Amino acid sequence: MNKVDKIHREIAREGAKEVDHLHHIHRWYYHIGVKMLSLFLAFLMVMWIVAGFPVGGIIRGQIESNALEDGVLKLDEFTVEFEDVILFDLLSLYYQNEGQEISVCMQGEFDSNLLLKDKYLITDLYVPEMYVQSYSHVSFESCSFDTLIMLHTHPYKSCLASSTDLSTLESSQRVNPDLVMLVMCEPGRFSAYR
Repeated sequence: MNKVDKIHREIAREGAKEVDHLHHIHRWYYHIGVKMLSLFLAFLMVMWIVAGFPVGGIIRGQIESNALEDGVLKLDEFTVEFEDVILFDLLSLYYQNEGQEISVCMQGEFDSNLLLKDKYLITDLYVPEMYVQSYSHVSFESCSFDTLIMLHTHPYKSCLASSTDLSTLESSQRVNPDLVMLVMCEPGRFSAYR
């Protein structure tokens, strides 16, 4: 074997090492890329599940809604205080109608205070005539003019008002501007709209 052949073999060996090294690097980048793409796709799937129905609505509803604290619903703009007997009656109605939505009209005292939060004290309630009731819908007779809170239930943990709910509130507030709508989505948890 002559000197030139040895040099060619040495160059071929070095070239083969370089090709193996480049192939190893390429394979490493390929695996990292596949893993990153997999994580990104998993992230997109989770976001689709969280943002889509019903999970996204439940999460947004839980964030938007408030829990009662000792019979008082404390909100940014106002508070709603339930007398003990009224809260007991409301919870009884809720449990009796768990499989379907119900509507309740609440009356009491409204204290509008410019320095502090407005306060609704609920001392009475009645159930209006309901024309249609289902798991996710209730159609009912309008509450009387002296109603302070128009409440209806939603399926468990579904606390967000629908566009129909908000439209009903808007039309009712033309007659009674102090009217508030509560959506009760589980015992002691409400979303409030004013």
